[in-house]
Amino acid sequence: MVVYIYKLLQRGKSHLDNGDIEIDTDTEKESMMKLILLLLGGMVALYLGSEWFLGGAMDIGRSFNLSESVIGVTIVAFGTSTPELAASAIAAYRKETDIALGNLLGSNIFNIGAVLGTTSIISPLVIDAKIMNIDILWMLGIAGILFPLMVFKKKLSLLSGIILFSLYCIFIFSQIPN
Repeated sequence: MVVYIYKLLQRGKSHLDNGDIEIDTDTEKESMMKLILLLLGGMVALYLGSEWFLGGAMDIGRSFNLSESVIGVTIVAFGTSTPELAASAIAAYRKETDIALGNLLGSNIFNIGAVLGTTSIISPLVIDAKIMNIDILWMLGIAGILFPLMVFKKKLSLLSGIILFSLYCIFIFSQIPN
C-alpha cells in the first residue's frame, strides 16, 4: 500500500511539475491552526459516526436475524460505499470518467491494502469459511467480468452497467437467509 501511494504521489507530482495542475493560492493563505482544528474535529466526528453507524447496522441486521458477515457485506458495505457511489455518479454525469473509475478502483485498492491491512495489524482477523468459499468467489467472478469489459471494450456501456448491477443484486439476495 505504501509503494502504491508513493507511486501515485510521484505521478501526481510530475503532473504538477509539468503545469498540468494549478494550485489554488487562496488555500495556502488559510491558517494552519484552523486546518488542524478542522482535521481533529473531523476525526472525532468520523469516530463517533462510525460507532453509531456500526451499532445501527448491527441492530438492523440482528433484527432480521443476519450473521455478522452478512451484515458486513450488505448493510455496512452499502453504507460505506454510498459516498463513492454519489461521487462516481456525479463524475460520470459530468463525463469525467477517469475520476469515476479512479475513485472506484482506488477505493478498492485502498480498502484491501490499507483498511484490511491496518485492521489485521490491530487485531488478527479470523476469516469465516463462508467468506472464503462464497463471497471471495463472487468478488473474483465480478472482477473477472469487469476486467475484459474495461480492457477490450474500453467502455462500460448501459448494458455493462445493467449486468454488473444485476450481479450485485443477485449477490445481495443470495446473502439473505431463507
